[in-house]
Amino acid sequence: MKGKKARQEEKKKEKGATAAGNPPFEQQKFIMARDHKVQELKKEDDDILSAINRALHAAKVPSFIRFKEVRRNAHGTVTAVTTDTCTAIMMLEHRNTVIRAAKSVDSVTIGLDTNETWQRVRIYGIPLERYVGKGTHGLEKLREEMEAENDGLRFPMQVRWLGRLEDIKKRWKEGKIASSSVTFAVRGDAEAKRLVKEGIRVCGKKMEVDWYVEAKPDTQCKVCSGWGHIEEKFASPPRCNICAAGHRTDQHQCDVTGCTTKRGNVCAHTNAKCPNCRGAHIGTARECLKKRQSYRPRSGGGPVGKPTLGKARRRRRGGEARSD
Repeated sequence: MKGKKARQEEKKKEKGATAAGNPPFEQQKFIMARDHKVQELKKEDDDILSAINRALHAAKVPSFIRFKEVRRNAHGTVTAVTTDTCTAIMMLEHRNTVIRAAKSVDSVTIGLDTNETWQRVRIYGIPLERYVGKGTHGLEKLREEMEAENDGLRFPMQVRWLGRLEDIKKRWKEGKIASSSVTFAVRGDAEAKRLVKEGIRVCGKKMEVDWYVEAKPDTQCKVCSGWGHIEEKFASPPRCNICAAGHRTDQHQCDVTGCTTKRGNVCAHTNAKCPNCRGAHIGTARECLKKRQSYRPRSGGGPVGKPTLGKARRRRRGGEARSD
């Protein structure tokens, strides 16, 4: 039997953990690492949640250390969220209990990883002929090849194409592209930085890796100069943001002999032409209609974000706010 002092220490630990309630959501979230080589059992997410919480109870884990939700996204990634009285760090002390319970109803579960230390990166130039279509096994084969050729690399979530697969297939069949980009998550800044610096081996070839940044409405592509998406190498036809010609903006150069303006910059000899609205200005000019539209939500309202106080007052009076 436990002595009085031991029981007091347990109560102190339980009290301290409870006092850490209502943590930020990112400190409550886990990803259930999965073995994609094993055929997935068609179990409901609630079955996984029930098995884990019952196992924690059977192991006499304090009642405030529980999961409140298990859910699966469109890519098949399973996330688990702790209750508001528990953090991911607290739950990690019971990792083995959680993994065994999840595995008992969903055999592909092999690990439990916190979400807050992952970084998403992308790879350019993945050949479509090898990974798209019947008999290619798709991106599952790509994931297996990367794990086999890069020591210690593990994927907590699925590798996925950047863009809709239907659109990528269509452009490939039309002969417009031969390769595209994929994105995936790795654990920790150090691993992500190493891949960005050194690249990754895929089917015997060294491939370029870059940080993956989610596109916003006012994001401009460095390749095609369009709005609302990030550039993908070997995909979009290049268009200069300065003269609308068929080259990248950073390759724009004045053809006047003796001009000392550096490549990729506007000079006095430039006949500016917008690649988006075809107006007599560069693509980032304030007067560009396409640029102004990119800052608007799809509903056709004002700029993204909250309206200014003056505009809000004019709308209440029945007037219409003007976009400058």
